[in-house]
Amino acid sequence: MTSKGQITIPLPVRERLSLKPGDHVQFLFEEGKTVIRPARNAPNPFRRWIGA
Repeated sequence: MTSKGQITIPLPVRERLSLKPGDHVQFLFEEGKTVIRPARNAPNPFRRWIGA
């Protein structure tokens, strides 16, 4: 981990999670374990107003 708190995700993990540069991930704490997963994109609540 860098002094800024940045980490490098190993290639096999990135491949398994289908992560690409710019993707966001979530760190979850479940049953005493830390889990990393791709962040879910929340739907944009303003999308229906585009072009209005």
